[in-house]
Amino acid sequence: MIDDVITERKAWLSNAVAELRPLFNCAGYKVPENVRVTCARLGRRTSGCHYSPSWSSNGNHEIFINCSIRSAHEVISTLVHEMVHASAANTGHGKDFKKIAFAVGLIGPMQNTDAGPVLSRWIKKFVKRWGPYPLAQSSDMFPADQFARRHLLTRSEKWLVRLGGQLASARATAARMPEMPGSQLDKAVAEVKEIIGVWEQVLLQMEWAQK
Repeated sequence: MIDDVITERKAWLSNAVAELRPLFNCAGYKVPENVRVTCARLGRRTSGCHYSPSWSSNGNHEIFINCSIRSAHEVISTLVHEMVHASAANTGHGKDFKKIAFAVGLIGPMQNTDAGPVLSRWIKKFVKRWGPYPLAQSSDMFPADQFARRHLLTRSEKWLVRLGGQLASARATAARMPEMPGSQLDKAVAEVKEIIGVWEQVLLQMEWAQK
């Protein structure tokens, strides 16, 4: 069941990439030929991510769509965002990214774009041709592919190093909480909760990547 959904998702995403290429071409931009797209479990706040060929053993632009996303609109909006990264000369969400993003129909803050009216109509037509985005009973059941595993483990290890210092700071803050006034205490509690939340997410990613 899950293997079938993974295959269907990859085919659906590949069809989307193929049909989005002319949209970029008409706007005066070219999507590299060596783009590979798949779904993977990412952080709760991450809809998708793009990695340049230097990260890939096959020399591909690697695009990952968070497997927890269930809306075709959000999936393609995210896919277009990551395809802009693959097409832009520079990394990040600077002038090059913004220029291409607006040209292909994305709107909103560049770090959190959405499909504008024209792209939204394109998405509806695509769904009519290829059907809705294939779903699974549980997105957590999707296995990590080799690249996703390697990347998530590397990123998680770096986060653990950074979080080590933050956790020590959180412990010191927690020790001072009984003496804090109300307003300062609320802020301290929120900061500690955020650090713990990131820690838990990193551990979940490492657990998933090692399956």
